[in-house]
Amino acid sequence: MPGGVGGELARTDRVAKNMEYLATPSIQTYVMIEQDYKAATLQIRSTDGWIWSVVAGSDSIPLPEIGIE
Repeated sequence: MPGGVGGELARTDRVAKNMEYLATPSIQTYVMIEQDYKAATLQIRSTDGWIWSVVAGSDSIPLPEIGIE
């Protein structure tokens, strides 16, 4: 729903919340899961900044911080 309520919520998640989460040192991995199809965007903190990757289809999302490999 671009421009509608759904568009506003997505914009808040992808911009405002994203900036807050990435500025929080204790957050090591940030995952945004798509609602309409099997995909997710991962942001993983490294010593050089953030590494971004996209997982789609039947790929799994490793989250070693919480014991999921």
